[in-house]
Amino acid sequence: MKIKIALSQFNTTLGDINANLEKHLEQIKDAKAKEADLLIFPELSLTGYALQDLAVKCAIKPHQDEPVFKALLDAAGEELDLMVGFVHEDRRHRFYIAAAYLSQGKLRHIHNKVYLPTYGMFDEGRFFAWGDRVRAFDTRFGR
Repeated sequence: MKIKIALSQFNTTLGDINANLEKHLEQIKDAKAKEADLLIFPELSLTGYALQDLAVKCAIKPHQDEPVFKALLDAAGEELDLMVGFVHEDRRHRFYIAAAYLSQGKLRHIHNKVYLPTYGMFDEGRFFAWGDRVRAFDTRFGR
């Protein structure tokens, strides 16, 4: 099976999910026009990277009917899979740097970042919880 993968890179607006969502939607439109099968966004693409205390304000409890994910799923349609970066808030109100895999109208997988840097300008461990596992998951392209 041949898969066409598109990589996205753009300047995020720190802490502004709606502005960053608009940039995602533009990138999705462009990737679909170029007949990509999978569009991969950078880490924390929906929020910007150096969030620090803004992480709590920007956190999302992910499910496919959550408005941000719903907008992404609707824009991607059936023909484009997405990997997007966001701040994940879990049931216990812990916050993670996370990536969501969205495909064919569904939220298929969430990965919480396992290894957080805590040196120099990187102090992720101060603001985010550590993920505790790496799991394989099924996609329309395979496992």
